[in-house]
Amino acid sequence: MTETPKERLKLHTTLNAITPEQLDGIIFTLKPPPGIIPPFPASQGQRVTALLNWAESPGGCKLEPVEQILNDIISRTRSTVEYPGELKKNLDLT
Repeated sequence: MTETPKERLKLHTTLNAITPEQLDGIIFTLKPPPGIIPPFPASQGQRVTALLNWAESPGGCKLEPVEQILNDIISRTRSTVEYPGELKKNLDLT
């Protein structure tokens, strides 16, 4: 759970470090209302801040789902990098 300033900073920093495509995946999954997240060419930092501000707003999803989806994306990325053959097997691409 993201409660302390240190945890909040870690979430913000990690979201800024993922690829724009991964951030788009998180945004797509959480489905904030149109116009909340600035489109490209806004910087990754601007888009992350908008996502987190929306998540914490009264109509937002809260920070916990953002963190859960981020962790899922990170673990999938590690699996792809560490075990590309296994990923192909799981996707029936071999």
